[in-house]
Parts: sequence; C-alpha cells; structure tokens
Amino acid sequence: MRYIVIDIETTGLDPDKNQILEVAAIIAEWGSKTPVAALRCVFVDEIEYTIGRYCMKMHRALFDEIESWRAGAEPNHRGSGSTQYIPTSEFDAVFRAFLAEHGVDKVIVAGKSVTFDLSFLTLITGVRFSKRILDPTIFFIRPEDTAPPDLATCCSRAGIEWSNRHTALSDAMAVLELICHATI
Repeated sequence: MRYIVIDIETTGLDPDKNQILEVAAIIAEWGSKTPVAALRCVFVDEIEYTIGRYCMKMHRALFDEIESWRAGAEPNHRGSGSTQYIPTSEFDAVFRAFLAEHGVDKVIVAGKSVTFDLSFLTLITGVRFSKRILDPTIFFIRPEDTAPPDLATCCSRAGIEWSNRHTALSDAMAVLELICHATI
C-alpha cells in the first residue's frame, strides 16, 4: 500500500486566519523505511502574515529562508532534497503533478495530528484525501498519559533521533520512521 506522509508549518492554529508557510509530502510504500519520493514547498506569497503567539520564535529560520529567496539570494535549505519556492496558488498544480508522477491516485495520508494539516490543505488544493488516515501516535500512548503524546515524545519512546524540529520535511520523516518502527 502506498501512502503519503504530510506535514505543514503554519503561522498559527486557525486555517481561516493563519497561513501555511511550508508543506512536505513523502510518498512511502507500506513496510519500507525508504521514501519513494519527497516534495517540499515553501510559500513565498507577498502577504502580511497573521502570526500566532509562538510562530516567530518557532519558525525564525523559515522566515529567514523565505526572505533570502525573495531577496534573490540562495536560501539556506532546512532539510534535504529539492525545495520549490512557490506562491500558495500554485500548490494545487504542483501537488497533483507530484502525485501523478509517482502513480498515486488514492491519497491515503499519514501524519502526526494530520487532521490539523488537512484542515489547512483542503483550503488550497482540490485533491481529495482519503477519510482513512494514519497517525502513529496511538502506538506510543502509555497508560499514565493524560493526553496523546507529541511528536518529540513519540520519537523518544521509539528511540528515534529527531533533529530540525518544526521543519515540515524533518517532521514528516520522523512520522515515517514512527510508522515503520511500530509496524515492521
């Protein structure tokens, strides 16, 4: 089974008020730790951001990367692979082309708290996502938890080293590793 691990970074928690800054999508085959393909898009719209309380601190490097690209300099990439710097309005076409290129027609999505990501993504793409989603959190809940564990806690419990936190591609790779750890 082929599935897609998705992660986004945003300016806040409200899809009606805040903006997506970065999207990463990793196509994976069930049972394999090696991605089939990865896509990273950084949105470079000339807009005034609606920024949530912790956004500037959490995404300072991403804002610097966006400003560097806008200034015509080679940005300092925060992740491996190629990055596409595009306006939000182009994401639907880029995402559909990525899916088509890799033979994905049924979009089964995986991610940590992926319903949050989908609440933003459905506003900028017409791609139909499966109602069946994969969230590895369930595999890392312990009886003493009072809430589902965050990504850092899941990685720690799985013995997975995770760096570059709050970067879409790094977070998506961590989710892929968690799914593999829990199911292979």
